[in-house]
Amino acid sequence: MANVNQQRTGTSRSGQMNIRPGMGGAVIIAALILGICIIIAASTVSSSVKKLCAAVEGQTFTSSYTAPSNLSIKTGAEKRYFTEEEAAAYLSVDKGDITDAIKSGDINEYVKTSSGYVISAAELDDYFSTKAYDQYRADHSEE
Repeated sequence: MANVNQQRTGTSRSGQMNIRPGMGGAVIIAALILGICIIIAASTVSSSVKKLCAAVEGQTFTSSYTAPSNLSIKTGAEKRYFTEEEAAAYLSVDKGDITDAIKSGDINEYVKTSSGYVISAAELDDYFSTKAYDQYRADHSEE
């Protein structure tokens, strides 16, 4: 009687699983379905990781406090317009210097938005060139 009950539960006295005749195909199909599910899950995770890596690589520095002074702001295409923070990082100066230059009229062309100012890269380049030239003249006029 013990052998009959053990065969019904599918285990032998040694604890090993007994597969009844005709169950082998079902086990193979179940294993095949499980394998396909694992492959699909792995490809989905891989795709998500690739998208995440691309998003992280596309990030830019927006603060001169976290970026080295010789770092230029880089995106997929050359950036043409900057917020105050980005302009400060672009010129390696404090954000307050950019705001002061706008208020004093040294930077003439900008757009005032609800969150601050937006300045073109060309205007920042002109401002920097003018300031560099003024500094050069001041340094050499004392000689």
